[in-house]
Amino acid sequence: MIRKIVLSLLFGVIIGTSLSATELDGEFVPQKHYRSWMYKSTFSLNFGTLQYVGELSNEMWRLKKLHGSFGFKYERKLNRTFDVRFQYTHGIIDYYQFETEMDSLNYAFRTSLHSLEFGVKYRLNNGVFMDEMSTLSPYVYIGLSDIISRADHYVSGGSIDFGIPFGWGVDYDVTPGIRIGFSSTFHYTFSDNLDGWDRTRDGDPKNLMDRLLYTGISIGFRFM
Repeated sequence: MIRKIVLSLLFGVIIGTSLSATELDGEFVPQKHYRSWMYKSTFSLNFGTLQYVGELSNEMWRLKKLHGSFGFKYERKLNRTFDVRFQYTHGIIDYYQFETEMDSLNYAFRTSLHSLEFGVKYRLNNGVFMDEMSTLSPYVYIGLSDIISRADHYVSGGSIDFGIPFGWGVDYDVTPGIRIGFSSTFHYTFSDNLDGWDRTRDGDPKNLMDRLLYTGISIGFRFM
Protein backbone atom coordinates (compact mmCIF):
# COMPACT_ATOMS: atom_id res chain seq x y z
CA MET A 1 0.00 0.00 0.00
CA ILE A 2 2.80 2.44 0.91
CA ARG A 3 4.42 1.60 -2.44
CA LYS A 4 1.21 2.61 -4.23
CA ILE A 5 1.07 5.90 -2.36
CA VAL A 6 4.71 6.72 -3.16
CA LEU A 7 4.22 5.83 -6.83
CA SER A 8 1.13 8.02 -6.93
CA LEU A 9 3.06 10.97 -5.52
CA LEU A 10 5.95 10.46 -7.94
CA PHE A 11 3.56 10.15 -10.87
CA GLY A 12 1.93 13.45 -9.96
CA VAL A 13 5.29 15.21 -9.68
CA ILE A 14 6.53 13.81 -13.00
CA ILE A 15 3.34 14.75 -14.85
CA GLY A 16 3.31 18.22 -13.34
CA THR A 17 6.92 19.04 -14.14
CA SER A 18 6.69 17.67 -17.67
CA LEU A 19 3.83 19.98 -18.61
CA SER A 20 4.93 23.22 -20.22
CA ALA A 21 4.43 26.41 -18.23
CA THR A 22 2.03 28.96 -19.66
CA GLU A 23 3.33 32.47 -19.07
CA LEU A 24 0.97 35.25 -18.14
CA ASP A 25 0.83 37.81 -20.92
CA GLY A 26 -0.96 41.08 -21.40
CA GLU A 27 -4.23 39.38 -22.32
CA PHE A 28 -4.39 37.54 -19.00
CA VAL A 29 -2.91 39.89 -16.45
CA PRO A 30 -0.13 42.50 -16.79
CA GLN A 31 3.16 40.88 -15.87
CA LYS A 32 4.09 43.68 -13.49
CA HIS A 33 0.93 43.00 -11.42
CA TYR A 34 1.17 39.20 -11.18
CA ARG A 35 2.35 39.22 -7.57
CA SER A 36 -0.61 41.30 -6.43
CA TRP A 37 -3.13 38.57 -7.36
CA MET A 38 -0.94 35.50 -6.84
CA TYR A 39 -0.69 36.35 -3.13
CA LYS A 40 -4.43 36.84 -2.66
CA SER A 41 -6.33 34.35 -0.51
CA THR A 42 -8.24 31.61 -2.35
CA PHE A 43 -11.53 30.14 -1.11
CA SER A 44 -12.54 26.86 -2.76
CA LEU A 45 -15.44 24.41 -2.83
CA ASN A 46 -14.41 20.75 -2.96
CA PHE A 47 -16.26 17.73 -4.34
CA GLY A 48 -14.79 14.26 -4.28
CA THR A 49 -14.78 10.71 -2.98
CA LEU A 50 -13.58 8.84 0.11
CA GLN A 51 -12.20 5.30 0.13
CA TYR A 52 -11.52 3.26 3.26
CA VAL A 53 -8.91 0.69 4.28
CA GLY A 54 -9.22 -1.34 7.46
CA GLU A 55 -9.84 -4.80 8.83
CA LEU A 56 -13.17 -5.21 7.05
CA SER A 57 -12.41 -3.94 3.55
CA ASN A 58 -9.78 -2.45 1.25
CA GLU A 59 -11.46 0.01 -1.12
CA MET A 60 -8.28 1.74 -2.25
CA TRP A 61 -8.09 2.36 -6.03
CA ARG A 62 -11.37 0.45 -6.60
CA LEU A 63 -13.86 2.47 -8.66
CA LYS A 64 -16.88 0.54 -7.40
CA LYS A 65 -16.03 1.47 -3.79
CA LEU A 66 -16.53 5.24 -3.81
CA HIS A 67 -18.20 7.37 -1.13
CA GLY A 68 -19.16 10.94 -2.02
CA SER A 69 -17.75 13.87 -0.03
CA PHE A 70 -17.75 17.65 -0.09
CA GLY A 71 -16.13 20.53 1.74
CA PHE A 72 -14.26 23.80 1.41
CA LYS A 73 -10.75 25.12 1.88
CA TYR A 74 -8.84 28.35 2.40
CA GLU A 75 -5.37 28.80 0.91
CA ARG A 76 -2.83 31.59 0.91
CA LYS A 77 0.57 31.79 -0.73
CA LEU A 78 3.38 32.38 1.77
CA ASN A 79 6.29 32.71 -0.64
CA ARG A 80 7.46 31.42 -4.02
CA THR A 81 7.41 27.80 -2.83
CA PHE A 82 4.93 27.30 0.01
CA ASP A 83 1.18 27.80 0.48
CA VAL A 84 -0.74 27.34 3.71
CA ARG A 85 -4.09 25.47 3.65
CA PHE A 86 -7.05 25.04 6.00
CA GLN A 87 -9.59 22.46 4.81
CA TYR A 88 -12.87 20.93 5.93
CA THR A 89 -14.21 17.69 4.40
CA HIS A 90 -17.39 15.77 5.17
CA GLY A 91 -18.19 12.28 3.98
CA ILE A 92 -19.50 8.86 4.95
CA ILE A 93 -17.75 5.50 4.84
CA ASP A 94 -19.61 2.21 5.18
CA TYR A 95 -19.36 -1.52 4.66
CA TYR A 96 -22.24 -3.80 3.78
CA GLN A 97 -20.80 -6.25 1.27
CA PHE A 98 -19.48 -9.35 2.96
CA GLU A 99 -16.33 -10.05 0.97
CA THR A 100 -13.76 -10.91 3.64
CA GLU A 101 -12.84 -13.82 5.84
CA MET A 102 -15.13 -12.32 8.50
CA ASP A 103 -18.30 -12.90 6.43
CA SER A 104 -19.64 -15.32 9.03
CA LEU A 105 -19.80 -12.46 11.56
CA ASN A 106 -22.37 -10.66 9.38
CA TYR A 107 -20.71 -7.34 10.23
CA ALA A 108 -21.48 -3.89 8.77
CA PHE A 109 -20.83 -0.28 9.73
CA ARG A 110 -21.66 3.26 8.67
CA THR A 111 -19.53 6.18 9.92
CA SER A 112 -20.02 9.89 9.30
CA LEU A 113 -16.73 11.83 9.10
CA HIS A 114 -15.81 15.49 9.51
CA SER A 115 -12.14 16.20 8.79
CA LEU A 116 -10.49 19.47 9.87
CA GLU A 117 -6.96 19.82 8.58
CA PHE A 118 -4.12 22.29 8.38
CA GLY A 119 -1.14 21.83 6.09
CA VAL A 120 1.39 23.26 3.68
CA LYS A 121 1.75 22.85 -0.08
CA TYR A 122 5.13 22.65 -1.78
CA ARG A 123 4.49 24.11 -5.23
CA LEU A 124 6.63 23.16 -8.21
CA ASN A 125 6.07 26.44 -10.06
CA ASN A 126 8.53 28.12 -7.71
CA GLY A 127 11.16 29.26 -10.19
CA VAL A 128 13.21 26.07 -9.71
CA PHE A 129 11.17 23.35 -11.41
CA MET A 130 8.73 25.57 -13.30
CA ASP A 131 8.23 29.26 -14.03
CA GLU A 132 6.69 31.00 -11.03
CA MET A 133 4.31 32.80 -13.41
CA SER A 134 2.91 29.54 -14.77
CA THR A 135 -0.88 29.26 -14.57
CA LEU A 136 -0.37 25.53 -13.88
CA SER A 137 0.72 24.69 -10.34
CA PRO A 138 1.55 21.05 -9.44
CA TYR A 139 2.28 20.47 -5.76
CA VAL A 140 2.79 17.98 -2.95
CA TYR A 141 1.07 18.40 0.38
CA ILE A 142 1.35 17.34 4.02
CA GLY A 143 -0.53 18.38 7.12
CA LEU A 144 -2.20 17.51 10.41
CA SER A 145 -5.89 16.72 10.91
CA ASP A 146 -8.60 16.04 13.46
CA ILE A 147 -11.20 13.56 12.23
CA ILE A 148 -14.51 13.92 14.04
CA SER A 149 -16.68 10.86 13.49
CA ARG A 150 -20.07 9.57 14.57
CA ALA A 151 -21.31 5.99 14.29
CA ASP A 152 -23.79 3.64 15.93
CA HIS A 153 -20.99 1.36 17.10
CA TYR A 154 -19.45 4.11 19.29
CA VAL A 155 -20.37 3.73 22.95
CA SER A 156 -20.16 7.50 23.42
CA GLY A 157 -21.77 8.30 20.05
CA GLY A 158 -18.74 10.15 18.69
CA SER A 159 -14.96 10.21 18.49
CA ILE A 160 -12.16 12.67 17.66
CA ASP A 161 -9.00 11.14 16.19
CA PHE A 162 -5.66 12.52 15.05
CA GLY A 163 -4.42 12.01 11.49
CA ILE A 164 -1.67 12.90 9.03
CA PRO A 165 -2.89 13.78 5.51
CA PHE A 166 -0.40 13.82 2.63
CA GLY A 167 -0.72 13.74 -1.13
CA TRP A 168 -0.41 15.66 -4.39
CA GLY A 169 -2.46 17.82 -6.70
CA VAL A 170 -2.56 20.27 -9.59
CA ASP A 171 -4.11 23.76 -9.65
CA TYR A 172 -4.86 25.76 -12.77
CA ASP A 173 -5.63 29.48 -12.81
CA VAL A 174 -8.38 29.94 -15.40
CA THR A 175 -8.39 33.68 -14.71
CA PRO A 176 -6.78 35.76 -11.95
CA GLY A 177 -9.97 35.29 -9.92
CA ILE A 178 -10.87 31.66 -10.66
CA ARG A 179 -8.86 28.51 -9.98
CA ILE A 180 -9.73 24.87 -10.62
CA GLY A 181 -7.87 21.95 -9.12
CA PHE A 182 -7.50 18.21 -8.73
CA SER A 183 -6.01 16.51 -5.67
CA SER A 184 -5.51 13.11 -4.05
CA THR A 185 -4.84 12.95 -0.31
CA PHE A 186 -4.12 9.89 1.82
CA HIS A 187 -5.18 10.18 5.47
CA TYR A 188 -3.18 8.05 7.90
CA THR A 189 -5.29 8.02 11.04
CA PHE A 190 -4.30 6.99 14.54
CA SER A 191 -7.63 5.26 15.10
CA ASP A 192 -8.66 1.65 14.67
CA ASN A 193 -12.29 2.25 15.49
CA LEU A 194 -13.73 4.11 12.46
CA ASP A 195 -15.06 0.76 11.22
CA GLY A 196 -16.00 -0.49 14.68
CA TRP A 197 -13.46 -3.29 14.60
CA ASP A 198 -10.46 -3.05 16.93
CA ARG A 199 -8.28 -6.16 16.79
CA THR A 200 -6.33 -5.36 19.94
CA ARG A 201 -9.58 -5.11 21.88
CA ASP A 202 -10.35 -8.68 20.83
CA GLY A 203 -6.90 -10.01 21.72
CA ASP A 204 -5.36 -9.81 18.23
CA PRO A 205 -1.91 -8.10 18.40
CA LYS A 206 -2.15 -6.96 14.75
CA ASN A 207 -3.56 -3.46 15.05
CA LEU A 208 -4.40 -2.11 11.57
CA MET A 209 -5.14 1.61 11.81
CA ASP A 210 -8.04 2.74 9.64
CA ARG A 211 -6.99 4.83 6.65
CA LEU A 212 -8.75 7.02 4.11
CA LEU A 213 -8.08 8.23 0.57
CA TYR A 214 -9.68 11.48 -0.59
CA THR A 215 -9.74 12.23 -4.33
CA GLY A 216 -11.53 15.26 -5.66
CA ILE A 217 -11.84 18.43 -7.68
CA SER A 218 -12.20 22.01 -6.52
CA ILE A 219 -13.22 25.39 -7.82
CA GLY A 220 -11.66 28.36 -6.10
CA PHE A 221 -12.22 32.10 -6.07
CA ARG A 222 -9.82 34.95 -5.35
CA PHE A 223 -11.30 38.22 -4.20
CA MET A 224 -9.32 40.78 -6.14
